[in-house]
Formats: sequence, C-alpha cells, structure tokens
Amino acid sequence: MNEIVERIYELIAKSGISKTELSKKIGVSKNVIQYWKMENAMPALSVIERICETFNITVEQFFCGMGVEYKNPLQDKFLDEWRLLNDNEKTAVRKCITAFKADRAVHND
Repeated sequence: MNEIVERIYELIAKSGISKTELSKKIGVSKNVIQYWKMENAMPALSVIERICETFNITVEQFFCGMGVEYKNPLQDKFLDEWRLLNDNEKTAVRKCITAFKADRAVHND
C-alpha cells in the first residue's frame, strides 16, 4: 500500500469515521477506497482535497511527514491527534498550554 493510501486509512482509523461515511462525504464509492488499498492506486488530488476537508486538515497537513522517520513517536502521535482537532478544540488546547507556561513561569521566578 502506498503512503498516501496509508495516510487515508490512518485518518479513518483515528477519526472513527467508517469507509462508507467517508466515501459519501468525498463523493466516491466505498469500493473505490478499497480499490486504492488493494491495487496500490492513487486517489486524484481533488479527492485528497475533499478528504482533507472531511478531516478538517489542510493538504499540507495531510502530506506533512509522510515517509519521514520520526525520532519521537510520542510527539508524532500528539501531532497526528492535533491535526484531527477542529478549530475550537485547537483553541482550547492552546489556552491550556498558555496556562501551563504561565504557571511554570510563576514557579520558576
């Protein structure tokens, strides 16, 4: 299976969305998604763009890090989870990080 299809299946697994649901959202049949995997085929860029819209990520985020060996698997897992958050969830995480940094600054003074 090629890296692009692996990435699609990774997003499916992490989001909990079914292949059937994804196929409806991106305008292809479930069989097409299975075909990509079975035949090592490549989806069109326009389909990848619709996949990104479905998972609320940019095309850059989709391709980010593909084929790169990571030295920090925990950081990689965090970033993968981050990519699946919506804007409100990302804002909440940013606020938590800001609060932690402020608390650390108080305790380090």
